[in-house]
Amino acid sequence: MLNPFFVYGAAFVVIGLLLFPIKNLLQAKLPKGPWALIVSFLVNTAVCAAIELILGFTCNVPVDGVYPLWDYSDMAFNFMGQICLLNTTFFGFMATLMTWLVYPAMEKLFAKIPKDIMNIITVVVIVF
Repeated sequence: MLNPFFVYGAAFVVIGLLLFPIKNLLQAKLPKGPWALIVSFLVNTAVCAAIELILGFTCNVPVDGVYPLWDYSDMAFNFMGQICLLNTTFFGFMATLMTWLVYPAMEKLFAKIPKDIMNIITVVVIVF
């Protein structure tokens, strides 16, 4: 069995490097109200679908006709067994939750840690 960490790790990096800045841009450019959240959800869903489809074509290559990581062939509104509407919507929801709640909370938490300690933690994480 293959390890799907590459797929999940890539998605988490995209949330931090792409979706969070897009959320901030939408909040600055769109009028007050739910519009930034709605557009952010749609963008997040499209990005998650693209990530899953691209990684599906590269990492989820069928061996002997069987997909090694995931197979959505039996689900409604699937595309080539690699993505489906239900999971894409769920991933978009989770990315929106991460972008609007979890990532900002983590950012505030990390801002409270003194810089010297953060440098030590960074070195430890890189080394190990």
